[in-house]
Order: sequence, then C-alpha cells, then structure tokens
Amino acid sequence: MRALGEDRERLFQLEPGGAPTSPLEVETPALVEPRAAALPCPRCGGEHELLEHLAVVAGTARLREARVRCRACAARRSLWFRLPLLN
Repeated sequence: MRALGEDRERLFQLEPGGAPTSPLEVETPALVEPRAAALPCPRCGGEHELLEHLAVVAGTARLREARVRCRACAARRSLWFRLPLLN
C-alpha cells in the first residue's frame, strides 16, 4: 500500500496544481483556500487541511502556494495556483 501511495503522489505532482510549473488557474487569491480544501488527497482521498498560504513570484508569474496536510493520512504537500497578471 505504501508503494501505491507513493506512486499516486508522483502522479499528482504531474497534474495541474501539483507543481509550480503546472499551477491551477484562479481569478483571485480568495479562491486559493477553498480550491485547496476541495482537492482530495492523492494518497488516500481524504480532505486537506490548509496549513499555510504563500504568495510566490516566479519570473512574471504570480503564484500562490497552499501548503496542506491530509486529515486522514497526515501526508503533507503543496498545491500551486496561478493568478492573472496585473494590468
């Protein structure tokens, strides 16, 4: 089961939101926390608990990193979001 969980975690990192290079799109910072909480844990399907929400700038991209922990299996991960560019 541990190996399966690790495989699911690696696959999650390749999906949108799993890495800063492939963030999920959000219109405003206020949407980061509810979207992070709505995504299930890739290891066990449990709910995420938000630990921290950080603003990150990578080149011209405005990113948000939501650091979360699964309430069921306690796995920690970062979920990545991109905000629209400022005018």
